[in-house]
Amino acid sequence: MTAAALHFLPIVTPDEKKRLEELAYQQGSSASQFMQSAGVTVADVVTKVASAPVVTLLVGKGNNGGDAYACGTELLSRGFDVVAVHPFPLESCSPLCQQEGKRFVVAGGKVDSPRDALASPTLRGVVVDGLFGTGLHGQVEGVAARLIELANQSGLKIIAIDIPSGLSGASGSTGGPTIRAHHTVYLELPVIGFFLGEGWESVGQLHRGRFGLPEALLAHAVGKFDLLLPFASPLLPQPKRRQHKYDAGYICAFAGSFGMAGAADLATLAALRSGAGIVRLFYQEEMFYELSTLAPEVIKEMWGWDRRERFLIEARRAKSLLLGPGIGRASSAEKLLQWILKTTPLPSAIDADALFWLAHCPRLKLPAGSVLTPHHGEMMKLLRVTEHLREEELWSACQKFAEKRETTLLLKGAPTLVFHPGRKPVLMPWGDPGMATAGSGDVLTGILAAMLAKGLPPQEAALRAAGLHALAGEAAASKLGSHSLIASDLIDNIATVLREQESRSI
Repeated sequence: MTAAALHFLPIVTPDEKKRLEELAYQQGSSASQFMQSAGVTVADVVTKVASAPVVTLLVGKGNNGGDAYACGTELLSRGFDVVAVHPFPLESCSPLCQQEGKRFVVAGGKVDSPRDALASPTLRGVVVDGLFGTGLHGQVEGVAARLIELANQSGLKIIAIDIPSGLSGASGSTGGPTIRAHHTVYLELPVIGFFLGEGWESVGQLHRGRFGLPEALLAHAVGKFDLLLPFASPLLPQPKRRQHKYDAGYICAFAGSFGMAGAADLATLAALRSGAGIVRLFYQEEMFYELSTLAPEVIKEMWGWDRRERFLIEARRAKSLLLGPGIGRASSAEKLLQWILKTTPLPSAIDADALFWLAHCPRLKLPAGSVLTPHHGEMMKLLRVTEHLREEELWSACQKFAEKRETTLLLKGAPTLVFHPGRKPVLMPWGDPGMATAGSGDVLTGILAAMLAKGLPPQEAALRAAGLHALAGEAAASKLGSHSLIASDLIDNIATVLREQESRSI
């Protein structure tokens, strides 16, 4: 079974983004046409998320302000009521901003021009932030700072053009008032500041906006990281009509221990819901009664050292291993893990307590095709680092770890990253804050084991698993809210996400 290809975009610095645009102009592209096309693509997102056709533009004096005016002109043509709040004299603005401001007025747009922070305008409908772009240097002050504060306090939905105003596109730092956007429409390429410092708290949901930058230039964009784009095809390989359960994927699992049976329950059920055809859980004798609530579809087999041959027989038929959730910190768990990894060359989804023991066994070779799924604290132990690391320092260390250990790393967090030897790290930009709940990682491990059991390469399996996990979290939060989300809700929404992805591809 094969799956459709994944698609990525390079994550760049503001300087790289500027360089590409300058090259486009040198090759004959029109800055004016770019701006008007940017306005249309932002207007598309506004139209999609607005509950009523009412918009307030926050307009700066640079080209980001021109993009806002171009968006406003397009929205006027769609029947929106649009007011631009522009605190700077038009004659002090960039030539393109002046041009688009005049087009906006001719099209029937209204302009409110507060000159100081005391003259506070009324914000209505959706707020479109076009005050400052990725080229911002220093701290926002004066009337622009006041507008940012008003927008954040308004309770209205905010859509940022290219980047939330006040956020550094290079470092993710703020240092002053910064737009807290619900949505950010980045133009052609995302910048690294979205994912550093305060960036992830500021950008909200990311949308790609196209304005016509030539594909040949985009193909030569330079960035240290890639962004995973939304799935344009089914997340799982198309099943054969005559497949049997072993074709769908057979997983052998070691999860749970006395008092931690829930980890085994969540991981194995998630694997089945993610398309695995058969999951066999090897469990410790003292767990017998706790496992009475385990899904009946999961095959249970008692483990003991006198049953090693039974495991090896099943492992020879299996396609992947699920190792770690809830296995505990007893020395017997360490002995078991070392024996399994030395004797069983299956791609393995490795999490939780298994990671704890791996940190104590740095020379233990991992089976080819395996994926480790640490959160930041577990990763620090694997790296044997105690001091605080900034995001970029941690990510660099993760890539070196992946190269040295010849394995794939799925670093859980917001955002989630996947590291793989010889490839750029990939950021996965979805999910919901409510997913920070006990058992969520166990669900991810089960999903990942299912992806590996289907024969997907480790990096691709990790990205598809992280994506499915995140989208299931978003679907659950849309129904229950972030505060009430629990790990089993993720499993309940796996089918919802898979059905949606399949229907889009028809």
